[in-house]
Amino acid sequence: MTILKSFFDLNRKISFSFDKLLPRSMSIYGTTDFHERLLPAYIQDNWTIYDIGGGKRPFIFPEMKVDKNITLIGVDIDETELRKAPQNNYDQIIVADMTAYTGAGDGHAVISRSTLEHVKDTKSTIANMGSCVKEGGILIVFAPCRNALFTRLNDWLPESLKRKLLGALYGDQADVMGFEAFYDRCTPSKMKENIQEAGLKMEEETLYWMSNYFAFFFPVHILWRLYQVSVRLFGMNDLCEGFAYVIRK
Repeated sequence: MTILKSFFDLNRKISFSFDKLLPRSMSIYGTTDFHERLLPAYIQDNWTIYDIGGGKRPFIFPEMKVDKNITLIGVDIDETELRKAPQNNYDQIIVADMTAYTGAGDGHAVISRSTLEHVKDTKSTIANMGSCVKEGGILIVFAPCRNALFTRLNDWLPESLKRKLLGALYGDQADVMGFEAFYDRCTPSKMKENIQEAGLKMEEETLYWMSNYFAFFFPVHILWRLYQVSVRLFGMNDLCEGFAYVIRK
């Protein structure tokens, strides 16, 4: 196992060294950008925020919650996941399926990171997220793209094999990965249709071209990166790795 880990570590080092040759915009992780840029840019003091699908890991971190005096409402289909969250992180929890839930329209914002790919109907989910906020409220959402190579592999590989691979590559982090994913309409073009049909307005769109799923074997990683450069050059945005939207009600 030590030899295998050393092999993976060396390949990751080479992969990430190659990434330095690419434009910086192709090396931004969507999840990192969500927390380090989008949330600080839009979330204001004394807001009530719905965290959709955060479960045991609320995406408004404790420091931000305290600093901005945020009232945080956790919404998840799995009550067990919500109950595992650190004490006092959520001020209220709601156990609900967002494809069928209608909100009270009392929130200032909805945040959702890597949740849309796990619902069977993103069109209704986006509309129902909108029902959680007041007029003028915002939704900040991030999701992986269904056409990214790693999402296609997620569809094709048997569940047992996926679990073994995640365990070998990510160790303890694999415990928070691997939830069933459907990727319903999870492309930039389809998500913009969802937003429009829900009567909401798109305020900001960001496409991401970075993930580390193939870094463990640098020849594959480099071929994948060259493929990405090509599809991006030709404006094939529905083949990106992921996307984020700031949506205004």
